[in-house]
Amino acid sequence: MREWTDAERAKLERRFWPRVERLGANQCWPWKGAMRQDGYGVAWAVDRLMNAHRLAYILTHPEYPPNKRSHICHSCDNPRCCNPKHLWDGRPLENIIDAATKGRLNTKLTPDAVRDIRSRPTTPQAKAECAKRYGVHPDYVAAVQQRKYWKHLPD
Repeated sequence: MREWTDAERAKLERRFWPRVERLGANQCWPWKGAMRQDGYGVAWAVDRLMNAHRLAYILTHPEYPPNKRSHICHSCDNPRCCNPKHLWDGRPLENIIDAATKGRLNTKLTPDAVRDIRSRPTTPQAKAECAKRYGVHPDYVAAVQQRKYWKHLPD
């Protein structure tokens, strides 16, 4: 995706913000437009469909390129929220950790699987093998090995 011109950005802002219910400064600002089945808002952004919260972040952070491949995460856990104060730029692993910390991540692992993963080497190949064996992402395996998940479980 290419960078947007100033005119494109201005037009997008005029169309986007009226579809956001701007409540108090620290409250969630729900998206009033089209929604995906998972509860996230969607909007047309210059040349493609985007998540509404991602678009809200881009529009309020001019230095943030619209083509950056990262996750825009919610501190409020409200998928409809477009309040820029509730949004932060995170890497995929940070998003997974955030979801797990807040109890939103359904894990496929058992305590025995966690112990097995922690007993394995931390090499990329070992992580990939564990990920395949347990049906999870290699970044999740790394987070388990680093005790970012399953902190309560002793070895």
